[in-house]
Amino acid sequence: MNDTRSTLIQKFGQPESGTTQFSNWTISNLSLYANYQKQGLAQFSVNQLSTSPSKHLINIDGKTVYLGKDTIKTATSKFKHACFNFDEGRQGSTYTMTPKTAVKNKLNIVLETTGDAYDVKAISNLPINGFSFTQDAVASNSGCK
Repeated sequence: MNDTRSTLIQKFGQPESGTTQFSNWTISNLSLYANYQKQGLAQFSVNQLSTSPSKHLINIDGKTVYLGKDTIKTATSKFKHACFNFDEGRQGSTYTMTPKTAVKNKLNIVLETTGDAYDVKAISNLPINGFSFTQDAVASNSGCK
C-alpha cells in the first residue's frame, strides 16, 4: 500500500482522531481506519455504520461484494478459495473471510461481518459490514476452502 498518513489526509481531510500510528474518519455512512508502520500504511479498513444495503462495494478479481447486502455465505460462492475466521465476544461475534486473490503483493483483503450471532451458520447469513486491506497474516480458525 503506497499511501501514507499525509496522502490519506489529502484524500479524506483531517482525521477525527489519531496519532502517527493510526487515523479514524467518519464519512457519510462509513467509518475509515488506517494503521501505519515505519514502511507506511499497514492496514486500511472500511466499515459501514448501518446494516442496510448500500451502494458501497469492493471489487476483488472482478467479483463485486456489496456492504450491507452480500453475506459471507453469498460471497463464498463467488470465490474458489478463501479462509475463514470466527471470533465470539461478549457483545457479539465477528466472522471474516479472506479470499485468495491474484494480487501479487503481501496484501490480504478481508471481508467482515459483525453481529449478535454466536455461531458460524447464523453469522454467515448476516450482511457483510466491512472490509480491510492488511499485511497481517490470514486468520483461519474456521478453515480454508
